Amino acid sequence: MDRWKQKIADGEVLFGTHITNADMHNAEILGHCGYDYFWIDMEHTQITKHDVCDILLAARAVGPQLATFVRVPILDPAQVKPILEMGPTGIIFPMIFTKEDVELAIQSCCYPPKGIRG
Repeated sequence: MDRWKQKIADGEVLFGTHITNADMHNAEILGHCGYDYFWIDMEHTQITKHDVCDILLAARAVGPQLATFVRVPILDPAQVKPILEMGPTGIIFPMIFTKEDVELAIQSCCYPPKGIRG
């Protein structure tokens, strides 16, 4: 993320895209093509947790310059925990409508006392 902060401070644009299929080679290609980030869409695709793990491993092979985000299918701590354990840069939560939704999303990502992550 320090690289991101520096690029933003320098007035540069960050380039990213999303992944909607389970082919882990896409992550490697995006990294080698100079993308700064990508996000894996689990909400609107059939991408599984196993697929996410493979894609994130492929992204790590490219190097730390490629940030990775995962959009989880629903706001559910049980869905979020295994994804966080895989080590993406961040989580994208779908269908956030209320203050309580925001609080649950934060709690899902944080350990006690701030959160409920186990």
